[in-house]
Amino acid sequence: MENNTLSFTFHILLPENIERNGQPVILGDVKELGSWKNPIVKLRQPFPQNLTYWKSDPVTISVSNFEKIQYKYAIHTSKSMLFGGEEKIEFEGIDSQDNRTLNIEINDQFDIWKMHGFAFVDYIYDSIEANNFKDKVVEYQRLLTFHNDLTIRASNPKFIINQINNDLKEKRLFLCILLGYYVSKREVSPRELPKNFPSNLLLNALENYKQEILPLGTKDQMYTAIITLIKHNAFQMKFDWLIIFKIMIEVDPNCTFIKHLKALKYSDENLAKFIERCKIIKIYTENIKLESYVVIAKWLIQLCYDIDSLLKIWNDVLIHNDEIDYSLFECFIGQISDAVALEFYFRSLSKDYQDRVSGIVPNQVISLLLSPNKKWTYENIDAIKKLLHDNNLDWHKDKVIQSLELISQSHTLELLKIFPEILDDWFRSDFSDTKEKKIPKICVIWFKNLLSKLDTSTSNKNESNFIFLVFQQLDLMYPLLNQRINIWRDLTAIAIDRVKNCSEDRIFAATKLIVQIKQDDVKKLFVEIVKDIFNKSALQTHNQFLNKIRIICDCETRPLDVPNMMSEDILYHIMNRLESQSTVSSSSDHYLNIVKISKFWNIILRATGSVAKLNSNPFVKNIKTSINELAGFLLEKTIDVQLLRQILKYDDEYLFRHFDAAVDKKKALGDVIIS
Repeated sequence: MENNTLSFTFHILLPENIERNGQPVILGDVKELGSWKNPIVKLRQPFPQNLTYWKSDPVTISVSNFEKIQYKYAIHTSKSMLFGGEEKIEFEGIDSQDNRTLNIEINDQFDIWKMHGFAFVDYIYDSIEANNFKDKVVEYQRLLTFHNDLTIRASNPKFIINQINNDLKEKRLFLCILLGYYVSKREVSPRELPKNFPSNLLLNALENYKQEILPLGTKDQMYTAIITLIKHNAFQMKFDWLIIFKIMIEVDPNCTFIKHLKALKYSDENLAKFIERCKIIKIYTENIKLESYVVIAKWLIQLCYDIDSLLKIWNDVLIHNDEIDYSLFECFIGQISDAVALEFYFRSLSKDYQDRVSGIVPNQVISLLLSPNKKWTYENIDAIKKLLHDNNLDWHKDKVIQSLELISQSHTLELLKIFPEILDDWFRSDFSDTKEKKIPKICVIWFKNLLSKLDTSTSNKNESNFIFLVFQQLDLMYPLLNQRINIWRDLTAIAIDRVKNCSEDRIFAATKLIVQIKQDDVKKLFVEIVKDIFNKSALQTHNQFLNKIRIICDCETRPLDVPNMMSEDILYHIMNRLESQSTVSSSSDHYLNIVKISKFWNIILRATGSVAKLNSNPFVKNIKTSINELAGFLLEKTIDVQLLRQILKYDDEYLFRHFDAAVDKKKALGDVIIS
């Protein structure tokens, strides 16, 4: 070895005068041997007296190629030798099985030309006539007995393609026999056949085919060929294979060919073409066994993926009687992937047929609900809701629980919203969940999922709207669950925790929306959240309280208008909170502190709207009394001098408004104080 290379010389005995056909060459799978395409290594005759001996010049091959080098001898016909025709390379042997392996242990490779082709198969094929088909098949069988391997290899797809142009029916049937033997022996998949393989022409030759034309021992090979042709033709989206329905009683009475087409799928366009072409099979399937027909019919149904194609197959292609229809209902309904179509189909059935499918339709409803990511239109949700409510369907306990469970896991908000209605059906039924206790867990999953979807669907992250939607759902659930304490407690706990994650101002702002809630107990939950916020908040100034009050009352201008009793209840609690944080050492300090925060009390004491409860608050009444007491001290001139000095620091308008705020609305300030 030099420079990581080895040198080889090829010696071969070729047929005498072979050079008349072209230049003998060597081709292989490495670049030094032309990579099977470029005939760079030519052979020559070193001894003119020996006309069959040929050799090459030494060929240097890189050591990196020494894993397993394949090569073959061939005859290269150049363009010039064909008077301008196409360049041609004819390899020795029949197929790749004749490839040689380079022996890297020796420099000289000694070979003998392998016979090109196997003319006996050509002879038998060429001698076939309309009246000797069976005899020629017998001759082929005899050839197999003596030369099995060569005969099979010569019966390859390339041979069949080259001979297909002869349209004599018997010759094409003979080619089917060859294909059957070849596929059986070589275990070739139909998908390994070339795309240009003429399966259509061979299938057409099977028109009016009868098994009796075959000699003994060839029916299996013909069946293998037919199945191979069907698969090749069908998976190329062609329809010549439908001829099998014309001959299946003859060649495949149990319709086992269908199992080879399980993976076949059509596009919309091809499915429409297939259904149209498939109409012819009706007359050929009338007399087959029920079991076999059901197999075919189910396969046809499973090709469809929308209600239009399903109905075309059902109405135009399939045979109908009660026995067949009852056998197909489950398969047919199982292919309906749209809730609107499912509901429409169920309504279109006669009462007798509706009873027959009453247990099948719920299974398909559950199947439609299985994917949490499924896209649901309003029409589909409405249809699924009608089916879930339908008492004509067999909605037994396990199916209802499963439907509730699947709805609770959906990623579609509108589908989640129908959960309470289905839950209501459960509670109104005689079903029991005392052992499994699945319903409480399902309700929790549903509510958490619902709140998550409500949050993401609320436009511009408007937390106040989100809070209202949360309590609106509680409002809807209250009639169902208020007596089912454990479930109600779980849902309210989830709602409260989620709402408390919102900002305080957004919670306060939701008050104006929550007032729309119908159930008082649900309103109280919200009020308690607000009260709890005030209870846990640090000491705040009166201005901070006033800002929160205005948000709660949705009132940014004077005077303060308390819009409803719920807002008033919260204000009442705020007054109690103010009282709890009030610290005064003397009565003078008390009077003075009220004057200092007079703007706050001016607004509270002058509030309009729902204020009866607010005005009855002990702390509010105490403030009002204190203001009037101070006014009395001034009127009677019994006020403490130090307190008077502090008060007189405020201007007359400020003091006038301060004392006026506490005056009974039926009186005037002049009736109480004389300046």
